[in-house]
Amino acid sequence: MLNKQFLKTIGVVYFALVVLAGCRPEEQGRPLKYNAGIYPGGAPASAISEASLAELRQRARLQGGVSAGNSGSSAPSRSSKVRPPEPNDATKALQKRGLYQSGN
Repeated sequence: MLNKQFLKTIGVVYFALVVLAGCRPEEQGRPLKYNAGIYPGGAPASAISEASLAELRQRARLQGGVSAGNSGSSAPSRSSKVRPPEPNDATKALQKRGLYQSGN
């Protein structure tokens, strides 16, 4: 009675039960395909006021590392007191390895 075909069938049934039991109920009924250009939610968000937009732009500049009075330069300036780290043996070995691996 317990031949190879029967055991395979039981294995497939158990596998299917495990897979189906793994589906969370809160994910049932959610859209799986979206239409391009169509917002699936409720009403669209209202427009942002100019003051809020200016504040968001200022925050983005600050978080991006560009100060507001930097005249368009993308890199922040360094103080003359800041020195680059002195290369040690490990740094030199990594630089040498990078030259060998770069193909130049």
